[in-house]
Amino acid sequence: MKKILAIFSTVLIIFPTYSCSSGNLVHKETYSTGQEKYDDIKIVVEKLNTRMDELFRKKVEQLSTEDLLAGYGFSDSDKVVEYLDKKAKKMSLEYTLRLYDETFENFISKISPNDWGLYLDKLIGRGISDEVTNQEGLVIRQIERMVLKSFPFNMDMTKTEVIEYKEDEITVFWRVFQSENKSTLADVGSVSFIKKDDKTLVVFRSAHLLGSNPLVEIAIPNLPIIQKQIKDTFLNHLENYKKRIEAM
Repeated sequence: MKKILAIFSTVLIIFPTYSCSSGNLVHKETYSTGQEKYDDIKIVVEKLNTRMDELFRKKVEQLSTEDLLAGYGFSDSDKVVEYLDKKAKKMSLEYTLRLYDETFENFISKISPNDWGLYLDKLIGRGISDEVTNQEGLVIRQIERMVLKSFPFNMDMTKTEVIEYKEDEITVFWRVFQSENKSTLADVGSVSFIKKDDKTLVVFRSAHLLGSNPLVEIAIPNLPIIQKQIKDTFLNHLENYKKRIEAM
């Protein structure tokens, strides 16, 4: 009964927003507020990654190669720290992974890590600003705004991103600092591209707090139905990556 009431309450919150949200959010270029706080992103997300690896380790170990090639996701909820100087928030956790029958070198030549957002499912618009490169010309920092088609209104997220390059692994750490339509109240995470012999493993680890009203910040409860929606979204992103790989 409590679950039914919770879902009903969520519908009451979400439904009115549909009438005041545009069918297609007009995409704008990204912008910087000057308050992105790059310094602690990697620390915050690495702590989240460690916790999620421990939380889902046994489940991941039980996956077969066939499971990994098809893509798999796990969900939960917990308090998550976005910024080192701020209190933790209760957020939905999503751990999604997929193995691709493509060498690491070929994979990152087709999906450059700094363009990870370009091939997401239901992408309407995307813009990059404030790029910083290293001596090799690789992007190590950027601000990315992405708009994804969603119901009842589109997901609009502007993120600071830090990219770490290792010999057999590249990881993009992100944190949302702006959501024009308040669809995302909190979002931190990473995507890792990992060499696995002659294949490539992609792992998303992320935490989310979605908004339910484009006018005021009202959080959507971390219900199982919401967690499933987030999981399906990331599985679709990984399927889109597969389409990109096979198309080239």
